[in-house]
Amino acid sequence: MGLRLEMILSDEPVHKRRYEARGRVVQHKNWMLGQGTLFEDGGIESKEVNGWNVYRVGKGLCAHMELPDSYHVLQVSDLNAFPSERAFTAALKEPKKMGQQIVAELINGDRVSVNLNNMGITVNDEVRRHPSRMLHDSRSMVSVYGSGVISIYSKENSVTFDCEDFLN
Repeated sequence: MGLRLEMILSDEPVHKRRYEARGRVVQHKNWMLGQGTLFEDGGIESKEVNGWNVYRVGKGLCAHMELPDSYHVLQVSDLNAFPSERAFTAALKEPKKMGQQIVAELINGDRVSVNLNNMGITVNDEVRRHPSRMLHDSRSMVSVYGSGVISIYSKENSVTFDCEDFLN
C-alpha cells in the first residue's frame, strides 16, 4: 500500500512524466508538500478525522489535506507517538495558502514556508535549496536523488537497497 503524488503531464511521453514533474514536491522531516494528483495504490483508503484524510497501515499514520491549486500536504507519524488517529490529527495545525506561499507549523514546532513559484522551502527562517539533494531525509528513510540507494531504519533493524545489486 502506498500514496503517490504525481503531476500528469499530457504532452510528455509516459516514461518521462515522473522525471519532468520531480520539482513540485518538497519535504521537511515527516512533512511533505506536493502539487499534482494524489494516487492511492495497493488498496489504501483514508477516513476523515478532524478535517484531515487519515491513512493507516498497521501503526503507521499519514494525514493528508488538499489545498487550492492541487497542492497536497502529507504529514506522517505512528501510533507509538500518538494513542489514536484522533490524537494525531488534533496535534496538527492546518497549513495555509497565502498568495504564492504555503505556510505551516509542524508538530515539532518547526515553522515551514514554501514559495510556490520555485518550491523553495524555508524552515525556521533558514532558506533551503531546491530541489534538495535528498529524495528522502528523515529518521526512518534516507536516500540521495539519483543515487539508487535507499536506507530504511526502524528501532530494531535497518536495511539498505542499492539498485546496482539488482542489476548484476
